[in-house]
Parts: sequence; C-alpha cells; structure tokens
Amino acid sequence: MKHMSFLLLLIFLSCQSSQAPRGQSEAISYRTIRGYFFRTDREVPETRYCLIGNAAAFDSLFGAAAVMGPGGLPDSIDFSREFLLALTEEESRFDTQFIIDSLISRGDTLTATWHVQQGDSLTFSILPIQLLAVDRRYIDLPLTTRRTVVGPH
Repeated sequence: MKHMSFLLLLIFLSCQSSQAPRGQSEAISYRTIRGYFFRTDREVPETRYCLIGNAAAFDSLFGAAAVMGPGGLPDSIDFSREFLLALTEEESRFDTQFIIDSLISRGDTLTATWHVQQGDSLTFSILPIQLLAVDRRYIDLPLTTRRTVVGPH
C-alpha cells in the first residue's frame, strides 16, 4: 500500500511539473497552413491579424489557391481541433515574408510575435498572408501581438 501511495504521489507531481507555472511562458506549437489567398473583396484588418474559429468565417475571408503538381492542394484545417491566427499585410509590390518569432502563453494570455521581412521589388502586387493553425484549447485566451516590419515600406 505504501508503494501504491508513493507511486500515485509521483504521478501527481509529474503531471503538475509538466505545466508552466502561472506567470511563466509556455511555447505554443502551431502549424503553418499553405495554399490560400486573402479575398480581394474583403478589407485587410487594421490590426494586421485576426482569429478564425470556424469554416464559415474562414471562407468569408480566404479562398483556396490550388496549383498543379505535387503538394498543390491547400492544407486542410480541422476547426473542431484548431483555430487559425491569420496574419495579414496591406497590398504590396515587395516580396514579403512573415517570420514567426514566438507564440507563447503566459498565464491567461496568448502572445504572438512576428516580423515582416520585405525584400525585392516585384512587377505585380501581392496581398501577403500567413496562416497559423493553433490548438483550439487556446482560442479563448486574450491575444496580444508584437509586429515589426523590416525592409522597404
């Protein structure tokens, strides 16, 4: 019986230590979603991001951009298990890349930090986006963001 009590105590302590203590940061995993474009009949959010929790909201803002060849189909999104953090920029004539610096939870807040790298001039306009699929258990946390633009404006 002593051994059983000790074993239960160890299991309890190991579960407790696997969670980040309140006030400490915990890195949140995400996956990058590819194969979509921001609809041109919609306005880019002034905040430069939006949270999307269901397919109807997603379809109202984005369209599929399938291409020929291997890997040409858009990535699938399971809104029952994940939500999207959509990062957007204004229309641009510069090659634009999103670099995700971190996605963390600290206490009861989710914080996304990224920078936008603008590169070479293009002969056409683009509407840059980056879609991140995040575990749905974080959808109700308030989001704070930090965005930096590097390169031509």
